[in-house]
Amino acid sequence: MAMVGSAYSCYFTLGYMGGYLIKKKHRLHVFAFAMSIGIISSVLDVVGADILLWGYPTKLFFMVPPLIPADLTVIPVAFSLAYHYGKTWRRYILYIVIISFLFAYVIKPLSKWAEIYQKNNFPHRLSFIGFILISLIVRWFLERVLPIREYN
Repeated sequence: MAMVGSAYSCYFTLGYMGGYLIKKKHRLHVFAFAMSIGIISSVLDVVGADILLWGYPTKLFFMVPPLIPADLTVIPVAFSLAYHYGKTWRRYILYIVIISFLFAYVIKPLSKWAEIYQKNNFPHRLSFIGFILISLIVRWFLERVLPIREYN
């Protein structure tokens, strides 16, 4: 049930973002990028919690990690905005480094302080590097699979 609600909130957030912040001709690329990032971050979140790299002391539902809504909304939206506005690789890398820094060194420690997230054996620098690598790989892959984006 929580996964369905998270998926709907992701579609709503991306729809809202797509309607106001992204031109119509770029929506396919941005939506594909956001969904790819959302799926990868959700899977990695569950795998990391299962192998005890991190944990969640407070859970609403036993089997669903509490950060699944963030994996399906906040993370994809932030990185897809970087994807959309980072038209060159140089600018895109700058944007994802800033976003990755915020997620790894600001949001995660705040989540730990609020006792939502428990870091067992996973340093913040690996989160920082992971966010960067995942977003680079997804953009590289989508540029080869989807038609070329026009920036006019």
